[in-house]
Amino acid sequence: MLQQLATYCIRHPALVHHDFHYNRLCVVRATVILHNCCDACLTVYISTAYSPHKSTAESLPMSSGQALQHIENMALDEFSWCGPSLMSLRLAARETAEVQMRACIVHPGVFNLSGFTVTASPESILSSVKLRSGRTTSSGREENVCPKNPIMQLAIPPSILIVQNTL
Repeated sequence: MLQQLATYCIRHPALVHHDFHYNRLCVVRATVILHNCCDACLTVYISTAYSPHKSTAESLPMSSGQALQHIENMALDEFSWCGPSLMSLRLAARETAEVQMRACIVHPGVFNLSGFTVTASPESILSSVKLRSGRTTSSGREENVCPKNPIMQLAIPPSILIVQNTL
């Protein structure tokens, strides 16, 4: 069962031109914007290890828009996220925060960058003893990488990136 404790979206360029003959690795920066919808503190987890959308659009939520129907009928290319596969941060009540991510792409194609999961745990259900990673976020807050009963948040719609090879 999904409970909407936090909302999120991802921002990135829609089109990237990259010379794959000069550099085989194209790194595209993306920003995940998270918002705590609760009146209590949350620990929010972003996992790139599991993708609810995988690499094909057939598993994406249905939409009435014709553009989405076209995306649902085509296979999307695979890519990898750079960095840790599990990130976390603490959001105060009604707070909004940004997390920087990077997609690593090795060939031109069409990519769905919304292929990650977001879970959240209200502080009231977090264990009193937490393992800490020792890493801190850009705001100086320590990251918590030990989720206890996190609640899966509603997946966002496809967020399409087109990467073209330049000559």
